[in-house]
Amino acid sequence: MLLSPCVTQISINLPFDQSASDALLASDLKLPERLKVAHPKRQEKYLAGRLCAYQAFLKLGLTPPKDIPMAPDGSSVWPSGWTGSITHSEGFASAAIGKITDVLGIGIDSEPFMSSRTYSRVAERIMNGKEITDLCPVGWSEVEWATLVFSAKESIYKCLRPICGNFFSFEDAEMYEIDLKLGVFKFYLKRDIGGPFKSGWKGQGRFEKTSVWVHTAMELLP
Repeated sequence: MLLSPCVTQISINLPFDQSASDALLASDLKLPERLKVAHPKRQEKYLAGRLCAYQAFLKLGLTPPKDIPMAPDGSSVWPSGWTGSITHSEGFASAAIGKITDVLGIGIDSEPFMSSRTYSRVAERIMNGKEITDLCPVGWSEVEWATLVFSAKESIYKCLRPICGNFFSFEDAEMYEIDLKLGVFKFYLKRDIGGPFKSGWKGQGRFEKTSVWVHTAMELLP
């Protein structure tokens, strides 16, 4: 389990099977105007993420919000008193929610391994020097490692961005330790990003690697 017991997470596979389609119909979730002309796969991923969040509230015995709006920066706007995170990639979607009194921030991300072509294009944009040269675990390919770094930094951003209130980039966080046995990654911030998150601030998250996927999560507890 990548998150604490105070966090509720629901995941589904894509494309929708019949049970997921029935659940979506029952939820009455709708696409925002900006996505009504999007590609059908993009629409499905959006609705899948919202459906996971909807079902997470149901699992807690609560009445789910009728909508979880999307902010201009693409982040999710959670009901008052709640925080959460949504991820959706090709073939998978997930949402995690928690009360602000229990967890200040949540970030989750799931990524299929990037292609070699993508790796050659993005590696130096998502990884800093030591991450490229020193940290790749023994037995991992460069592609697998880069996918983990990318996913971890997505989770870091999703967790901290709503709290610090500022945009920050891949280069502003640097991984410095990976524990394969515990499935833990550790990082520090390379600059002030707002609030208590000063240059040098250290945090950690968890990860799981399968044959084709990397799943990462970060949470900030009170």
